[in-house]
Order: sequence, then C-alpha cells, then structure tokens
Amino acid sequence: MTQWSRPYQHIPLPLAFVRALFVSTVLMSPLVYVASRVTDETSWVYLIPLVAVVAVLQVLVWRHLFVGLEVGDQGIRLRSMWRQTIVPWAAVQRVLVVEDPQYRNWVLTIVTRDGTRVATPICQRTFRIARPPGPLGCVMLPAAELEALGHALDAMAVARNRQLRV
Repeated sequence: MTQWSRPYQHIPLPLAFVRALFVSTVLMSPLVYVASRVTDETSWVYLIPLVAVVAVLQVLVWRHLFVGLEVGDQGIRLRSMWRQTIVPWAAVQRVLVVEDPQYRNWVLTIVTRDGTRVATPICQRTFRIARPPGPLGCVMLPAAELEALGHALDAMAVARNRQLRV
C-alpha cells in the first residue's frame, strides 16, 4: 500500500477538522430548529427534503478536507471535490505553474509525456470577490509557495524518472 503525503503546508489537519465541524454544526442548526417545531406526526414528512439538502451539504463540507495534491511511490495523486486521479511518475514530464485563462489565475499543471496537461486543484491565493480563483474547492497557496511546490515536484519527477530508467 502506497503512503501518500502532501508536499505543502495548507491548513493543519486539526484546524481544518475543527473548521469543518463548525460549518457542519451551522448547517445542522436549521434542521434542529425545524425538528423542534414539529408538533404532529404528519409534519415529519416535510423534514425529508431539508434532511436531504443538509446531508448533501455535509458530504461536500467533509469532502473538501481531502481536496489537494499528494505524492507517493506510485506518482502524484490529485484529489478534487468530485474525483481522484493518479498520474504515475513515469508519465510525468514536467510540473509547471501556468496561467489558467478560465480563472485568470496561476495554477499548478502537470505535463505528461504524451503532451496532455493535467490540471491540479492547487492555485495561487488571490483576494478577488467577483471571480473565483480556481475550480471548486481548490487549495490556495501564496505565490512563492506555489512556485516552490512546482519546482519541488518537477525535481521529484526528474529524479523518479531517472531511477526508473536505470
């Protein structure tokens, strides 16, 4: 079994857990309030849509904890809100920080040996309100850390590929 680790510091896991717990509690409060107001047996039926909405929101809150990029013996694992992708070391040609025209922001991108660009959920921290900095749930890093992460991953890919050829 491959051990995966994050090659960057985003939010310490205990703090992220407490934040997700707080948001979950806030999301549960309307459900608790409405449930406390139910007086007869037929009113419980009206809670079903509210329970479904709160359940979906809870899944999204807790799923957001796992968004990011992890490195292991198999390659680079990219975890977004909706899916997980593993790019094997042998397929990685370069790791670059490029400007994404869709979000008008700098993002970490993996270029594979066949020329495919794989977008990662890592982007530069910006303080824009009108436009999102990147895909839903992206991990925002300061510019210097994003650049350093790109260089470190690129060096790891070169070193791993050199080992694979020997």
